[in-house]
Amino acid sequence: MDGAVSVSPDERRQVKPAHHAGGAPKVTFLDRRSGKESEVELPVPEDPRQAGQYLQTLWPTWSPDGRRLLLNVFEPGGEPRPVWGPTLGWYDERHLLAPVKDGVGVVDLTGRVVETLVKAGTKATLYPHFERRG
Repeated sequence: MDGAVSVSPDERRQVKPAHHAGGAPKVTFLDRRSGKESEVELPVPEDPRQAGQYLQTLWPTWSPDGRRLLLNVFEPGGEPRPVWGPTLGWYDERHLLAPVKDGVGVVDLTGRVVETLVKAGTKATLYPHFERRG
């Protein structure tokens, strides 16, 4: 997994990529108070087109309540190519901002579109940027 260390909203925990050789991607969680680390293998499947290769996980992001961790999953290779589509981040504890058929919208954790926020034609190029407030 590539990407920087991600600190939970309450600043008690952080997650970072764990180096792995040939196996499934892993992350290391650190309890910032005790210093205790735990490594977790991610439930990422092998790439069906490349035996022994796992899908890549990038950009860990904590949910606003710090109970969940979002990881974008990509096909192996140099340039990230999304399997489902890169999420743009958390909308709230149960929804994500993500590309949808008609633009950018809110999806639930199963990928079901709840609402389209920004409509755009299929040939439009969008570079959305959302900022957390509060």
